[in-house]
Amino acid sequence: MNALKIIWKVIKFFLLPFLSALVMWVIFFSCEKRSVLGVEYRLSDDGNYYILSDYGGMNFSKTFEVPEEYNGKPVVEIGEDAFFDSIFLNEVVISGNVTSIGDRAFYRCNSLKSVVIGDSVTTIGDSAFSNCGNLNSIVIGDSVTTIGDSAFSNCGNLNSIVIGDSVTTIGDKAFYCTTFLRNITVGENNTAYKSIDGSLYTKDEKTLIHCAIAWYDTHFTVPEGVESIRDSAFDGNYYNLKSVVIPDSVTSIGDSAFSDCYNLTDIYYTGTESEWAAITVGTNNEELKYATIHYNYVPEE
Repeated sequence: MNALKIIWKVIKFFLLPFLSALVMWVIFFSCEKRSVLGVEYRLSDDGNYYILSDYGGMNFSKTFEVPEEYNGKPVVEIGEDAFFDSIFLNEVVISGNVTSIGDRAFYRCNSLKSVVIGDSVTTIGDSAFSNCGNLNSIVIGDSVTTIGDSAFSNCGNLNSIVIGDSVTTIGDKAFYCTTFLRNITVGENNTAYKSIDGSLYTKDEKTLIHCAIAWYDTHFTVPEGVESIRDSAFDGNYYNLKSVVIPDSVTSIGDSAFSDCYNLTDIYYTGTESEWAAITVGTNNEELKYATIHYNYVPEE
């Protein structure tokens, strides 16, 4: 009896877990580009199209292509939280019928490195790709008009992003804490935004939207003519930024514009002390209080 109990314990605590792990391992490494078990689609209220509603966070597929159709009807939306925490997924191709990527659709897909967004997509939802720590580049097609709040926030390895001609709305903190982001490219025919030296501005160059400096850059110069530094424009550059040149054309600094810039020590302002005092400064900019302000600064030619 004692021998049988010992054998049973060996099977229960060692052999069965080992076999289970082996099966999972085989499934994982046999997964290539394939149909995926567990993906759920929901019919729209009007019955005309499908929404990809749940990919399954523990799905072992490494690549996935959103199908153009399901049960004979187009797949038009990727629903909220559809790929949330899909930890094994590293490549996604979004088909030509999808027009909307929902809020938090790919939130915390930590293995995701590459995303191809079809030309039919018009909306990228709030936090759609937030916390995708290994996402390194993404091209936003010419059909996209809206990028939601925090859409690419905390994508620590994102180093470049291309914004197409049709984007007219970029939400707050869309690129917050993208520590390696150094180049935002905007289509030449975009009527709302433009890129200057890799950072993002409004088309008229009067508002700095996001300062794109990589972790090893310590200095940034706001161009002359900029009137407003947007909310969270520098927020999250706390590893590197030590000094900023601000021209006397600036009249407002948004909420959290310099939040968490812990190493910021010097502001070089081209105007007078009284002009600096007249600037409207939003909340949560304590870092500006602790930095040394150098007035009447003359930039080097």
